[in-house]
Amino acid sequence: MFGTKLHIIIVGLVLITVVGCKKESHPPTAPEIRFEDFSFAQDSTTGFLTFYYHDLNGDIGLKEQETEPPYDYDLFVTYYEKVNGEFVKDTTVSDSLFWYRIPYIEPEGVNKEIDGTITIRMEPLSFNPFTPNDTFKYSFYIIDRALMKSNVAESDELIKP
Repeated sequence: MFGTKLHIIIVGLVLITVVGCKKESHPPTAPEIRFEDFSFAQDSTTGFLTFYYHDLNGDIGLKEQETEPPYDYDLFVTYYEKVNGEFVKDTTVSDSLFWYRIPYIEPEGVNKEIDGTITIRMEPLSFNPFTPNDTFKYSFYIIDRALMKSNVAESDELIKP
């Protein structure tokens, strides 16, 4: 009888240890982004979009050799102009959608959670110089390597240089 109770206690402790030591797995989660800044270069044909990112899985950015869909672009930017007080997608600028590549970000350590800021050089600057409207903005989102789409962020209202 004593041996049976001891056996049950040992089996119970082993099960608790195995379950307690099981590595917690996180399902893929979408990255989160937030607009930080937009600035023009002196030549006014180049802009710099800066945004904050946070990703629990640490799978943002593309390696140089990743060039085939769906891993050819991972930042998608849409251009809007202010017309009669409202922002509208400007269809005269290459369907208003622009694609960019975020360089591969390598998470360090066991915890793969990453955050920081990314600045993208937009050249030539993506806005329509031929319309009388001088106010524009961008909306944008990213897709991580698990193909999870982030939230959509928007720039502030911007004035053409």
